[in-house]
Amino acid sequence: KSQGYKNAVLALTMDVLPLRQSDEYVKTSNFYPERKKMVTMHQKVINELAVKDNGNIIIMGRISNYILRDNPNSISIFTRDLMQSKISRIAEKYGIDEEQAETLIRKTDKRRTDYYEFLTQKSWGDGEDYDISIFTGLLGIDKTAELIYQIIKEKEQEQD
Repeated sequence: KSQGYKNAVLALTMDVLPLRQSDEYVKTSNFYPERKKMVTMHQKVINELAVKDNGNIIIMGRISNYILRDNPNSISIFTRDLMQSKISRIAEKYGIDEEQAETLIRKTDKRRTDYYEFLTQKSWGDGEDYDISIFTGLLGIDKTAELIYQIIKEKEQEQD
């Protein structure tokens, strides 16, 4: 589709530090400097990527909506779906049974929630922190991707 967006998916590692809020180390005030260091590192990398290649990049997660919240050229989108739909999709994608898929989803969502909330002190998935929240069950994955693409194209045209 848009040439500026091909090869534009970024994934930074989530496993740099133990981030579950239940971990005693994370609960202590001694961990605050580490959180600040993580946010600073994320801000540096994401802000550099946001200006590189004229900002033609899609950053999935990594508190990018929080970091780019004051960037007028960014669009923050949160996607969500029904648990059963996610289970079916993940089970098929990874060739696992539905019980394993649900366990994987719950663990992943817990890590995402803890990561986001720990670094930002905000609630992961809160609609107020995103420009758009999309329920993928309404249109399906492919049509949701097309909708997001159209939103991006529309924003690009407004900026020209």
